[in-house]
This record gives sequence, structure tokens and C-alpha cells, in this order.
Amino acid sequence: TECVDVPGGPQTETFFSEDLPKAVSGMYRVGTQPRNWGFMGNSTGGYCALKIALHHPDRFAAGAGFSAYYKAAEDVTTGDLFHGDDELRKRGDLLWSLDHGQQGSSSFLVTSSKRGEGNLKGTREFIRKVKSPAEVSSILLESGGHNFNTWNREIPPGLVWMAGKLSAT
Repeated sequence: TECVDVPGGPQTETFFSEDLPKAVSGMYRVGTQPRNWGFMGNSTGGYCALKIALHHPDRFAAGAGFSAYYKAAEDVTTGDLFHGDDELRKRGDLLWSLDHGQQGSSSFLVTSSKRGEGNLKGTREFIRKVKSPAEVSSILLESGGHNFNTWNREIPPGLVWMAGKLSAT
């Protein structure tokens, strides 16, 4: 579902941005402020992490997208996520959202490889479009690809980055 609230269907963005934090904080002693919450993922999960942090800075202080892409896929695997709603489709494009939406104070980490990764152009564009008070960091490897070998090189520094963006208090 590409972290989309599908009209008449699964409400995936709402699940990750509202329902999951409420459920976790209702069961465990965790903070409920944005500074207490981050979201990270690779590939589709990376897109979701960036999208949730971008669209919900009031709930998430940070989002890390490892080999993320920057707009919701629309293909045979996803079906018609937007049901003809062009505004919802635009909102699913993170580069469009950076240009046309409010940028909160979330921090973003994006990754790519100069050789072997298809998201390099989008990653550079995302970096260029993030404006204060939001901030962006990046890991741009010389070579890699859309695979676990590459992510295994990016995740350890990504966890250090995330730890530096969040606070337990």
C-alpha cells in the first residue's frame, strides 16, 4: 500500500503515524513526543520512513530511508492506490511535498550509491529540497546497489545517526 491511506481501503499512513505510536505507548513506557520517535526502513520501507517523518513532524522527529524512492509506486503490485485522487497522488510524491507542503522540524537521512543504485538522482533532489527547520543528512557510497550487502554498510551509521536525533526524555 506504499504507506498510503487508500480511499475506501487500508489506511496505512494513519496506521504508522497514529495507531502504531498509540498502541506502543499504551503498552510500554515510551515517550509520546516527536523527539522520542523515529522511523527507518529500506526500499519501500525507506520511502515510508521518509514520508511519515515528512508528513507527521508533530509525531516523528526523524526518518531514515535506505535506498528509498521518493514517490509511491503505481504498478501491478500496488493496484490503483489513489482511485483517481490527484491530490492524494501528489501527496505521495515526496519531492512534490517538499516543494508544496509545510516542512516541519523533522530530520532525514537518505542513502544511495554513485554506482549501482537507481535512486541517486532522486536522493540528490530530496537533499536539495529540504529546507530549514527540517534538516537532511546523507550517506552516498561510491558503489553499492539495492540490496542487503549495501544496506548492511549503511544501517550501522544510520542507527548512530538516529540515536543522535532522538531523546528518551
